[in-house]
Amino acid sequence: QALLRLLPKAMEQLTEAERELIRALYFDNVPVREYARQKGVRLFVIQKRRDRILAKLKKYFKKFVIMHNLFKKIW
Repeated sequence: QALLRLLPKAMEQLTEAERELIRALYFDNVPVREYARQKGVRLFVIQKRRDRILAKLKKYFKKFVIMHNLFKKIW
């Protein structure tokens, strides 16, 4: 749940285009193929962008977990 509360902050780390893609795929449930068609690009382009963005978010959350565990040990 703590990580879920961090989602808005994590989304702020993304560009507007990256946020748009994540919103479409994961909040509006637009299929990747449909999103690619809407944007006029090939499917693999959107898949690569999605994977890159998810890696960026994973790195953000991983950093938070490491810091959280560190502070927990200190206190």
